[in-house]
Amino acid sequence: MKHSRTALFIIFLLSLFPLAGQAKQATTANELRKLADKKYYAEMYPEALDLYIKALDKAKKEGNTYQYIACTGYIGNIYDAFGDNNSCIHYYMQGLEAAKRCGNLRIQLNLLTNIVTCYTRMGNIKQAKHYFQLLQEKSRHSANDTTHYYILYNKARILGAERQYQKAIRHLGSSIYLLYQLSEIANLYIRCGMAHEALAVSDSCINMANELNSGELKVNAYKVKADAYAMLNKDREAQRYRELYFSLNDSVYNIHKFYKARYNLMEYENQEHQKQLTMLNERIKQQIYVIIAVVLFLSLMS
Repeated sequence: MKHSRTALFIIFLLSLFPLAGQAKQATTANELRKLADKKYYAEMYPEALDLYIKALDKAKKEGNTYQYIACTGYIGNIYDAFGDNNSCIHYYMQGLEAAKRCGNLRIQLNLLTNIVTCYTRMGNIKQAKHYFQLLQEKSRHSANDTTHYYILYNKARILGAERQYQKAIRHLGSSIYLLYQLSEIANLYIRCGMAHEALAVSDSCINMANELNSGELKVNAYKVKADAYAMLNKDREAQRYRELYFSLNDSVYNIHKFYKARYNLMEYENQEHQKQLTMLNERIKQQIYVIIAVVLFLSLMS
């Protein structure tokens, strides 16, 4: 009996201290965002979204504006990847407002670029042009290769949305960065009905995707190839790339996990909204008590 009590006491003491070699849990917004970034760049988007939610909450509590903006931007990117344009715009706008408050021009330019892109995908050319104008105005204060790229890229996006495909292709072809431009050009060739040109560019997209180990770029290239071969009435090749597209698309964009992560984000947003309502109600109650106290005091004095 004595030995068992001693053993239990030792177990209790050990439970108070972390075991040697035990991994330290991420506790700050910065640490959580780094973990989220690893998942994001590995194209594990649902897992990344879960971590960005935690990092966003921690950033709010810490008052860490930079990490808050970064998290909203990445959450917007994930929604963009899954085609949820309204949620995407919502988080980009949150990040943009925070970036304005702290005067971070570089992040404002980045987010404005994403907002224009999202509005062109939605077919809302009016809003796309409005934010493109803001991008141009702010770019004057930061003239470099990156801002020049933002202008070219977004101008091409708007031209594409306006069905001015040839002009859009020329703008994208003049861009100084090629990471996503070949994919955009391939998509535009499909919309122009230029199947052979689309196939040629999609080959370059696949090579680039293999070099970068990017499943996202490869997904788009497979879809372009499937559409192009279908235009050329080459059914066997079209079916082959359609199957490759669906297989890789399910792998990169795990819809079930994404919906689960999105539900968690909605729950978090609802909790934050409820907290704000509770705080507002408490302030109203306090104001009512003050008014009642003043009225009672005045009635006693009269």
